[in-house]
Amino acid sequence: MKTGIALIGKGTQDLLQTTVKFPEAFPSAPIVLATTLQGTTYTPGSIQDTFAVTVTSVTNTAFTVNIYRVDTLKRPTPGWDQNLQLAWLAN
Repeated sequence: MKTGIALIGKGTQDLLQTTVKFPEAFPSAPIVLATTLQGTTYTPGSIQDTFAVTVTSVTNTAFTVNIYRVDTLKRPTPGWDQNLQLAWLAN
């Protein structure tokens, strides 16, 4: 089992697709769980951004996710300005 936190950063649109590489390869494609973590731009717990995460593909060396900001009705512009993080677990 391996875990990690990937820095996603700021987003200019509500949907972002990104690939995260594992620190070392698995013998075969693992099962991956992923969730967003509030970024480092703001005091923890001080903002209410809400995201959905879907793992779209997994290989033995990396996985790809779609990250979508779902609280879009509350703001006038798309994206986010926090340094979003993605926590993951692969087994």
